[in-house]
Amino acid sequence: MSGSVRWLRSGWVLLAVASLAVVSAGCAATSRSGTGNPPEARVRSNEAVLAAAQESARRGAYAQVVETLTVALADPGSPWLPAHEVQARQSLGTAALWLGQQQRALAEFQRGLDLALQMGDAALAAQARGQLGNTRLSLGEQGAALVLLEAALSEARSAGNDRVLAAVLNNWGNALAGADAAAAAAAYRESAALAAASEDRLLAASALTNGARLALDGGDPGAALLLLEDARRLANRAPGSQAKAHVLVTIGAAYARLAEGAPERVTERLTAARAVLEQAVQVAEALPDPRTLSYAWGELGGVYGRAGQDEEALQLTRRALLEAQRANAPESQYRWEW
Repeated sequence: MSGSVRWLRSGWVLLAVASLAVVSAGCAATSRSGTGNPPEARVRSNEAVLAAAQESARRGAYAQVVETLTVALADPGSPWLPAHEVQARQSLGTAALWLGQQQRALAEFQRGLDLALQMGDAALAAQARGQLGNTRLSLGEQGAALVLLEAALSEARSAGNDRVLAAVLNNWGNALAGADAAAAAAAYRESAALAAASEDRLLAASALTNGARLALDGGDPGAALLLLEDARRLANRAPGSQAKAHVLVTIGAAYARLAEGAPERVTERLTAARAVLEQAVQVAEALPDPRTLSYAWGELGGVYGRAGQDEEALQLTRRALLEAQRANAPESQYRWEW
């Protein structure tokens, strides 16, 4: 699709999820070096703002994330620890990207990268550079994205941080998918393995789903089905969040694609797609997250349409349009207008 959100082959939202443990480690290292431990009040202030932004992001309330972090970062009375500021810049950039503010996202990710390089923290630099690369990829700037992501891979490997490496590898696979399917598949496999070992189930599920879509593109539905089943199991074990709903939508859409090339198993594959997308609806409704809910309803409408249930498909598509309007998400709304 066009717009800021790469729904069907995406890793950048999960990259933000994967960042939290890494930045915590960076903060601890910062407090042990340099001029000594930072004042506790400063640490608590930073962490309180970041926790509020993280909870808003969990619910998909990205406008609130932008507002919270923009105000806090501009407040001269609340200075930021360097590693905390990197996290804030990355969270702010991710939220801006969800809202279609690509240039704002690039600016925030670049600030985060500059600060990480000043700190000499390879893991934080890899994370920020990877997010810059993924943003360039979302803008269609393939060459710039490849340069950034290749450098991020090198930094992540040198830092020995598997969680960051897994996130960058997922985006590296996305960047390679159109030109080198074998290399992209290898990147997705490594990403999924590292993410699973790091207990990042949603990132692992995202990489597996991307691998499944690549297998479908290459005419191997059997391999795609196995990858999707693994992705579905991992996603089911994750707690409710916007990221989980997002991953479930991509899995459900991939199951629906499986039905296209298997006339003898259409009912089975569409039933699986419907079950996953209905779960995505439940997760998004519980948050609530109208933007993701719009995609879930819309993809579910597509499944009903493929099954010949046109009236149900129309009703679901209307729900998708209403949720897109609620979320003020034109990149979603145009997809569901009949």
